[in-house]
Amino acid sequence: MATVNLTTVAGRDKLPPRREPYYLTLMQGCASGFRKMSSDRAGAWVARYTNSETRKSHKRALGVFDHLVPSERFVAAKAAADAWFEHLGAGGGAQVVTVKVACESYVKHIRDCGQVAARVDCLHLAA
Repeated sequence: MATVNLTTVAGRDKLPPRREPYYLTLMQGCASGFRKMSSDRAGAWVARYTNSETRKSHKRALGVFDHLVPSERFVAAKAAADAWFEHLGAGGGAQVVTVKVACESYVKHIRDCGQVAARVDCLHLAA
């Protein structure tokens, strides 16, 4: 396949629609991707991180950025991807955590530390 240019509107417009994103490597193990599902809709941006030790890939949906003019979408998507890569580099997890799961983890941590008397009512949130 020919070289893919995700950085320009013209380059993205030339891409044929497909389910799998087109990726642009930003640095080793980190890529920004563009998924074009149809020619009449704005494409969606994704980020992919591949752990160099385990070779396991993690993906994060970034959005369509359709509130921006098309010429600004790549820069915004790259900034969002870079923020996620920075989060991962600082020891953050790749999984998406819901409020309920975060509350349950917090309560478990409090109990494990022996602070059972702490008042945490977030477990009673509606699922």
